[in-house]
Amino acid sequence: FGSSLLLLFRVATGDNWSSVMHRCMLAPPGCDPAATPASDCGTPVAPIYFVAFILFGSFVMINLFIAIILDNFSTTQQIEHSLVHLSELKRFLPMWAEFDPRATLTIPTHCLPRLLEQLGPPLGLEHHHRRIALLQIVGDYEIPEHGGVLHFIETLIPLVRRLVGLNLTKDEIRAQELMWRASFPELNRLPVMRYRNVRVTVDQYFAASYIAAVYRGSKVRAQLKRRSGEKHVQLGGGARVLCST
Repeated sequence: FGSSLLLLFRVATGDNWSSVMHRCMLAPPGCDPAATPASDCGTPVAPIYFVAFILFGSFVMINLFIAIILDNFSTTQQIEHSLVHLSELKRFLPMWAEFDPRATLTIPTHCLPRLLEQLGPPLGLEHHHRRIALLQIVGDYEIPEHGGVLHFIETLIPLVRRLVGLNLTKDEIRAQELMWRASFPELNRLPVMRYRNVRVTVDQYFAASYIAAVYRGSKVRAQLKRRSGEKHVQLGGGARVLCST
C-alpha cells in the first residue's frame, strides 16, 4: 500500500508519469503472464486510468490549491483595506482585561462607557459623551444585557459590526447569537433579560438607570426643600416645636 501511494503521488506531480503508464500496459511477449507470485503484465485500459488521474489529480487539485491561495490573498487585501485592523482587535483585549481581571469574559454593564472611552476611535468613542448622546450611540450596537454584566464576544462583534457599517436583520442577529452560545458555553449560564418578550439591550439598561437616577435626584431635592422650609421655633420654658412655613 505504501509503495502504491508513493507511486500515485509521483504521478500526481507529473514526474515522468507516462513511463509508469507504459509499464502498466505491458503485454506478451514483453511480460510473463505465468510469473509468480503475480503476473507482471499490464492492461490495455491503463491509459484511461492514468489520463483520468492526471486530469483530476494534477489539474483539478492544482487549480483548487491556486483558488485557495487567491482567496486567502483576497481576504488579506480586504483586511488590510478594511476599517478594522488586526491591531485594533488585539488592542481590545488588554482594554477589556482592565475591567475583567479574573478573565471571566464578562464586565459590569456600567463600565461600558469607560471601556469605549479608553478604546478610542475607531472601535471606541473619541471623547466623553453626555447621557443622551451615549444612549444614541450604544443603541446602534444592540449589545445584549445580562442583569448587570456584558459578555466579551457580545460586545466586540457589535462594535466591529457598527464600524464596518454592517446592518443585519433581527433574524440574522439572532442567528449570530446562537452561534456565539455554541462557541462560548458560559453564555448559556448568563440570565437573559426580557421586557414584554423582547430581549433587553445595553441602551435600555442605561436608559432605565438614568431614569432611576433622575427620579432619586428629584426625591432627594424634594426632601431637602421640605426640610429647608421647616423652622425650629424656641418656645417659652425651653420647649422646642417644629412649624412649617
